[in-house]
Amino acid sequence: MALPVVLRVARAAPHPPIMRPEILGWTSSLILLATLSAQTWKLYRTRSNEGVSKWLYLGELAAAAGFVAYSALLGNAVYVTTNALGVVTSLLGLAFYVRNRHRGLARTTRFSRGHRTWRRRAT
Repeated sequence: MALPVVLRVARAAPHPPIMRPEILGWTSSLILLATLSAQTWKLYRTRSNEGVSKWLYLGELAAAAGFVAYSALLGNAVYVTTNALGVVTSLLGLAFYVRNRHRGLARTTRFSRGHRTWRRRAT
């Protein structure tokens, strides 16, 4: 019961121009999106999934989609924008992950019938 009162008091207090909550929100959003975009760019550029889990992008997609809906219900433009861009970044990351996985399987390995081992194919 005390939490809503604290939130109302915090929202009612005026903020000096340098301490505006929107500045903190947009700065944090830029940092988050830069981090996710850097990982997605690495997947695209290197064409390798080494050190990357598909669960990173699946989890980010689910969380960002949920936060888009939640933020829209609250009417918070900072979070709607950030999480909508997070959905896009996650979809791109998943697309590059799948592309890299299929390219890697098709180009670098084949199953040897006689030895039942994986061997690299000469390119």
